[in-house]
Amino acid sequence: MEKRFIDGKTIYLRALEESDLEGPYLSWLNDPEVNRYTTTGLFPQTKEKLKAFYQKVSSDPNAVYFAIVDKKTHAHIGNIKLDKIDWINRRCEFGILIGNKSYWSKGICKEATRLVLNYAFTKLNLNKVCLSVVETNIAAVKCYKSAGFKQEGILKEMHHDHTRNKYVAHLMFGALKRDFFKK
Repeated sequence: MEKRFIDGKTIYLRALEESDLEGPYLSWLNDPEVNRYTTTGLFPQTKEKLKAFYQKVSSDPNAVYFAIVDKKTHAHIGNIKLDKIDWINRRCEFGILIGNKSYWSKGICKEATRLVLNYAFTKLNLNKVCLSVVETNIAAVKCYKSAGFKQEGILKEMHHDHTRNKYVAHLMFGALKRDFFKK
C-alpha cells in the first residue's frame, strides 16, 4: 500500500519509515560521491548509528523528514527535511539528499524542494525556510535558486573540500512565504 503524503509530478513524499533503514539508505551515507559536500561522509555510518538517528528525528516535534519516492517504481531515492522548526518565529532549516545517483540531474531536487516549500508555507504556516550549501556544489545552488531560494549571505571557509584540499564558503539561502507564492 502506498503511503503518499505529498504528491508531485514524478515523485511523491511520504514519512521516512524505519523500514527505509533496511534499503539503500545506509549505502548512500557511506558513498563518498553522494556525500562530497556533507560532513556525513567523514565518518563511517553503521546500521546502529542510522537507527539511533531515525529514533531521534522521528520523535522530534521540531523536524519533519520525508522519503523521496519515484512514482513509477516506488523506489526510495532520497530524503528531504524541514528541521529545527522554530514555531515562534515561523522558520526552519531545509535539507535534501538524493542518494540514488541514477536520479541526479533529472529535476528531482527542484520538484522535491518546491513540494516541501509549499508544505512548509501552507500546512505548517512557516514564514521562512533557510539552508546552507557549499559554494562548490553548483548543481545544488542551481536547484535551490530555481526552486525559489535567494542567496542572503556567505560564510567564508566553512567547509574543507578534501578533493581540492582547500576551504570553501557556505552560501546562505532563504525562501520567504510571500516570495514563494509570487512565482
